[in-house]
Amino acid sequence: MKPTMPRVDWVRVMAFRTRRHHLHRRAPKTAMLEVVAALCGMQAQVMSSVGLAMCARIEGLTPADVRDALWKRRRLVKTWAMRGTLHVLHADDYVRWQRALGAYAHHTKPGWFQRCGLAPQELDVIVAAIGRALGRRLLTRDQLADAVARVVGTSELGDILRQGWGWMLKPAAFHGQLCFGPSMGANVRFARPDVWLRRAPRPESRGGWIDLTRRFLAAYGPATRVDYSRWSGAPLAHVDETLRSLGAAVTEISLAGAKAWVLTKDVAELVAAEPSGAVRLLPAFDQYVIAASPHVHNLLSGGHRKDIFRPQGWISPVLMVDGRIDGVWSYQRNGRRLSVKIRPFVRMTRQVWDAAEGEAQRLAKFLDGELDLVRE
Repeated sequence: MKPTMPRVDWVRVMAFRTRRHHLHRRAPKTAMLEVVAALCGMQAQVMSSVGLAMCARIEGLTPADVRDALWKRRRLVKTWAMRGTLHVLHADDYVRWQRALGAYAHHTKPGWFQRCGLAPQELDVIVAAIGRALGRRLLTRDQLADAVARVVGTSELGDILRQGWGWMLKPAAFHGQLCFGPSMGANVRFARPDVWLRRAPRPESRGGWIDLTRRFLAAYGPATRVDYSRWSGAPLAHVDETLRSLGAAVTEISLAGAKAWVLTKDVAELVAAEPSGAVRLLPAFDQYVIAASPHVHNLLSGGHRKDIFRPQGWISPVLMVDGRIDGVWSYQRNGRRLSVKIRPFVRMTRQVWDAAEGEAQRLAKFLDGELDLVRE
């Protein structure tokens, strides 16, 4: 007889994910790198959100700790990753990420070449030239464009690098030829990863995707095949092949009636997961919210999706209560004063409001400000 497929609802999923995201109980400061690794990195298109996302999950952290890990100790690395989006990754995982990112095919489609005005063979030339131009140096975008022009002997490719943020830099990042270094004033600077991190990427695409899938399911499971495709940017056919290759390491379950997958070793924890009562102020573009976007109606009361997922791809900071999204919040600085405004979607109990106030106090301490808390 075929075994009964495990069934879970979103209450269990929220409880499971909040634990995997270190949102039920903060991790110690010494575990900062492990937290970043467990979440498969942190989205970094708004760099300030990286520190705030860590603050929500890690005890006793300061902005200086984050800067130090990125630019001094080089234990974190900023680069383009999933979906071609900026992320901060654990540096020890960089080689593993390269095995997957090196297989990204977004920039090999005819439409991409047409938009960039490039021939396919020119892409390989530019990617290699970027690595050679960077060498052991930190270069701004303009400096990099000039250096690439010197390497290839023509100003045309250098001019292309100045057009459209990320168009030509992402492929170089995917192929291990470019990552971010510390900025110089308002100017972003780039480095070559093998030099900056002192380790050489060795792209092995298939093994990389299998490892990435395990990591994704550990943090964001249970997930449908479409969920994983949206999160990773991989086509569905590739997702299906990867899930099949994992064999008995993954288990198919019923998530509110939909087929989803979870790591087999996590099934018992998932079906037994209970809400923790945690209250957190999650920043813009938080990993927990991004992963929930296709199913966010299961985490919301009422029709507030538009308050979270805004025009032009903006994802608002949210008030998380027991895994649910029960409101949005914002902050504004005026000298030493830090005004934090919380707008709940539901009626808040005294206990929840007190916890939210505590989170706002923690935020003010992290940002070295004096709190003015407003309930909208």
